[in-house]
Amino acid sequence: MNRNLREQLIKIAKEKIPNTDVSHDFEHALRVLTNAERIGKTEKGDLDIIIPAALFHDVVVYQKNHPDSQRSQEESAIVTENILN
Repeated sequence: MNRNLREQLIKIAKEKIPNTDVSHDFEHALRVLTNAERIGKTEKGDLDIIIPAALFHDVVVYQKNHPDSQRSQEESAIVTENILN
């Protein structure tokens, strides 16, 4: 992935990820990104897939006791697809 696109995705993630839960906020996404890129490079993974997956995996977050909490991953995937399109 080229550096410019990576930076654009980071900027979008910063705007989209809610900061209502410190365990799933933008800083968490950056930590996941750092680890994912390191592993991806070592294992020769596809960073065009790894980078957006790491950044946007928690773009939709519900509190654990929220009735829709089980849908967070599915909704994050939908939002991510729309961003990437």
